[in-house]
Amino acid sequence: MTIEEGIAIGGFGSAVTDILVDELGPNMPWMKRIALPDRFCKNYGVQNDLFEVYGLSPKQIARTVIDKVGLLGA
Repeated sequence: MTIEEGIAIGGFGSAVTDILVDELGPNMPWMKRIALPDRFCKNYGVQNDLFEVYGLSPKQIARTVIDKVGLLGA
């Protein structure tokens, strides 16, 4: 799972995905990228407001991680 405060395309998550694909190929593990959407943000303001709108606040990130890891453990 990667988290970044920009868009996922071409960012940290993409770099991690590229490395995993190159190194592991079809054996690559499940991966989730948490990032801003790749579209114009209709809701804009201070950075923390954007994070709240797009699920990047600390509490929202924690919830996403817990939810996704819970699915993997099932």
